[in-house]
Amino acid sequence: MRIEKRAKALIDLDEFAAVLTRDAGPDVALRFLDSTEKTLERLAAMPASGGLYECDNPLLKGLRHASIRGFPNHYLFYFERQKVSS
Repeated sequence: MRIEKRAKALIDLDEFAAVLTRDAGPDVALRFLDSTEKTLERLAAMPASGGLYECDNPLLKGLRHASIRGFPNHYLFYFERQKVSS
């Protein structure tokens, strides 16, 4: 699966890394960003490994989530899309 990061997701990651840099130091912020990328790589290889997010909003049907290793209170939310054949 190919990972597509939306602009808002990139902004959120940058903003959180800035908060971590300020509050915990640049090493923690870099570790967070690295762990996020590794989580995305794992999800690209095994997209169904994230749990289904249960909610009543029909627009969020099929939404999945996965925790970021080393940051158990932070999750990536994503939709698993079918491959488009060329």
